[in-house]
Amino acid sequence: MNDQLEKRKSKLQQINEGTWLVYNSKEERIGILNRDVQSHYTFISGSTGILAFDDDTAVVKHFGNATLFEEQIKSELVVPDAAYIKGFKVAVLSPNFIEEGDALYNPELPLYTKKAGSDIAYAAGYYCLKFPGMGWISVFNSKASTLAKYQYEGPFRSEIDAKARLKALKSAAGK
Repeated sequence: MNDQLEKRKSKLQQINEGTWLVYNSKEERIGILNRDVQSHYTFISGSTGILAFDDDTAVVKHFGNATLFEEQIKSELVVPDAAYIKGFKVAVLSPNFIEEGDALYNPELPLYTKKAGSDIAYAAGYYCLKFPGMGWISVFNSKASTLAKYQYEGPFRSEIDAKARLKALKSAAGK
């Protein structure tokens, strides 16, 4: 079977929002197709490596299958139970990532908003915060404005790491 015919019979199986398994005409998995937040695509395959596409039209053209996105292999979507930014857990499943160039951007913190267009930024992960009169406490996904106002340590990737550091901070403060 020639390569053009092989591509024309390629099919997608969506596994979650913005991610598909790509199968060839023999129903063999040939790679993974990902769509980012700007609707750009990346195809990762063991045989072709990594290919980048500017839009869905370019993906369709590459695979030569005009109905690639319409005629997908049906399956249940995998719904994530958590979202992460730079490896730090986020308190909401569909965060709006704050990227370089955004007025709220801070390269030292993994920031997001809960709603598009919001000006309230949250920092993903676990933190130790020192409040006047209260001492050190542990918090999850603090507002960025709170971190700017008070002394903090973090972010930590897990609650266990944050609590271990909190214990050390409280011990040092008690001396």
